[in-house]
Amino acid sequence: MTDATTQEEKVRRPLAVWVVVALGLVQGLAALGAAAIILWARSNADLMDLLTHEDPQLTDRELLVTGLTVGTVGLVNTTFAVLLARGNRTVRAIYAAIATIEVAAATYGLVAVEDIRAAALAALAYPVAILWLLYGSEKSVRFFDR
Repeated sequence: MTDATTQEEKVRRPLAVWVVVALGLVQGLAALGAAAIILWARSNADLMDLLTHEDPQLTDRELLVTGLTVGTVGLVNTTFAVLLARGNRTVRAIYAAIATIEVAAATYGLVAVEDIRAAALAALAYPVAILWLLYGSEKSVRFFDR
């Protein structure tokens, strides 16, 4: 065995990465479940009647587009979580870019919109935690730099 192989074996997936992967999987699988429910609602007459009673403008096509969109987001999120678990640096950068946008939006809400300050503060915690978990720990940095 070479030194590179030995070094690669020593770098294991740290807990911080596992946490982000688990959150990504939960989000992705929840979105896939929601998409299945939305698409199923299209074929259930009673549920469709209930939905159109709440929103008379709702059409079968809108439910289809919404279900497919939510399903696509869920599939992408689940795929990204799996790739992140494998140490994919590009996916890590995508997570960081999305978290940075979320930090900016939450900071704006915290500073500029008085009515949503508490929600903005809570919304700020999640992306900051993601950034810290992926970039703030030496073990995480080593895991992605192998």
